[in-house]
Amino acid sequence: MMLNKEPLVGDSLKGLEVVDELQRLGISYHFQMEINQMLEIINERFNNGEEGLEWNNNKSLYATSLHFRILRQHGYHIPQDVFKQFKNEIENLTCNCKDKAKEMLSFYEASFLAMEDESFMDEQRQFAIQHLSKYLKSNNNDQIICTKIRHALQLPFHWRMSRLEARWFIDNVYRTKPNSKSVLLDLAKLDFNIVQSIHQDDLKDVSSTEYFLEEAKRGEVANSIQCLMNDTGVSEQEARLYIEDLIVESWKKLNDEVQTWNNSPLLSKGFIEIVLNVARISHTVYEHRDGHTVEDHETKDRVLSLFIKPA
Repeated sequence: MMLNKEPLVGDSLKGLEVVDELQRLGISYHFQMEINQMLEIINERFNNGEEGLEWNNNKSLYATSLHFRILRQHGYHIPQDVFKQFKNEIENLTCNCKDKAKEMLSFYEASFLAMEDESFMDEQRQFAIQHLSKYLKSNNNDQIICTKIRHALQLPFHWRMSRLEARWFIDNVYRTKPNSKSVLLDLAKLDFNIVQSIHQDDLKDVSSTEYFLEEAKRGEVANSIQCLMNDTGVSEQEARLYIEDLIVESWKKLNDEVQTWNNSPLLSKGFIEIVLNVARISHTVYEHRDGHTVEDHETKDRVLSLFIKPA
């Protein structure tokens, strides 16, 4: 498939929004060559300080955050210093309108691409969480932005499994989005269903009903929070915060590796992507307590949407 990148390169913000949408729909891999070429041009312009880039001209937190996240996801190093001009805006936001919520959500998602020794992103993320939580409590008019905020606060996009995220985005956002493109929606649904049928064939080869029944009967085992409480005597809240910080720091190390995948002599891009996806699987399985050994409706719903129910 071909993506006409010429008009998107001319409008960098629009190009990044298209890439983000294709990623969330789970179909960006069909256009990876065009996306890589476009991002290479955008990154070269950024490094050269050329005019015409929206995040330079309008000083938009939304555009800067999107640029930071998309390019870091693809192995381009964008310094965290691009956010320092927004420090006062992030910490002292007074307007609780939709546009500001959109900016804060974009920054919140970008902050999870931070690397080791980038504490500024962690500090500012807490302000973003406060603003987004406040927006949810005071605004119910725009269901799409509220749905996206609630979803992101549960787990950021960078930590989510791409196929499950694609299904969620198709069902909960893109179908109801006013300016969505029907051709992209149809392509995303077709692609999801084709991949789903492949997974179904794979499952026939490697699993059986008895296997899954054996897993469901095992019962819940001690988790990391309980182990930490038993070993150190800390409260559940203290243990939870410690584990959350540990997860964030572990992801920073993974993000460091992403920055090397375009020129690493030791680890291939494919290998690093596998490691990232293993971490994302862990988040998915254990997001709602122990989804591996304990039956719960969240895990069942995810299994059904991923392997059984077509889009």
